[in-house]
Amino acid sequence: SLRGSLRVAGVVPRGLPVVRVRVFSSSSALLAAPIEAEKEFEVTPKRRAVGLWLLSVSGLIFLIVTVGGITRLTESGLSITEWKPVVGMLPPMTEEEWQKEFELYKASPEFRQRDSSKFTLSDFKQIFFWEWFHRVLGRVCGAALVLPYLYFARKKYIPQRAHPRLLGLVVLLGLQGCIGWIMVASGLKHENFKDGSRVRVSHYRLTLHLGAAFALYTGTLWTALNFLHPVPAAARGSVAFD
Repeated sequence: SLRGSLRVAGVVPRGLPVVRVRVFSSSSALLAAPIEAEKEFEVTPKRRAVGLWLLSVSGLIFLIVTVGGITRLTESGLSITEWKPVVGMLPPMTEEEWQKEFELYKASPEFRQRDSSKFTLSDFKQIFFWEWFHRVLGRVCGAALVLPYLYFARKKYIPQRAHPRLLGLVVLLGLQGCIGWIMVASGLKHENFKDGSRVRVSHYRLTLHLGAAFALYTGTLWTALNFLHPVPAAARGSVAFD
């Protein structure tokens, strides 16, 4: 026996009990841990749907920023002198409507610095397009963010912890539209250019407008990745959604 063998070898003195130590293999526990972690952070169909929705919205925001850059480079941002969030979706459809928009632009400070003899209605239509397209994309982005959010919230696809961040993105998008118009309005006031300086929008408002766009893009993309690629428990802190 083990007791006798140890005593013969002189390892255990006579009269002392031998403590039997049973070693259990921990391989099964180690193998089970990753499986449980995978279940905890499994990308469910609901999570995937929300993530893909936000990913598409972030792509749309990127497109808007790109068109905004084109609008800036082509000096088209002041071609629309009115802000009509609801009825401004459609461009002028008749020659009379185009002429009306052109007359409004002619009253702006920017037009007075142009060579009016060479700037025709055809030229106006070109710059009008980019500003109109930029604004339409903003409206489309708003609908693409708000309407699916209401649907997913009603269907309980969105975890409770995610609602504050998503609502924050919705509010930021609404503020972005207001900031955009405030920026444009700064280039439509004649008193801002009495000294003969070149007509431009406020650089401060332009920076705020662009900064808000980057914040909106980053927040939307970050939230989308939280849904599509949940981070490990040790590193997630408060950024992941259970």
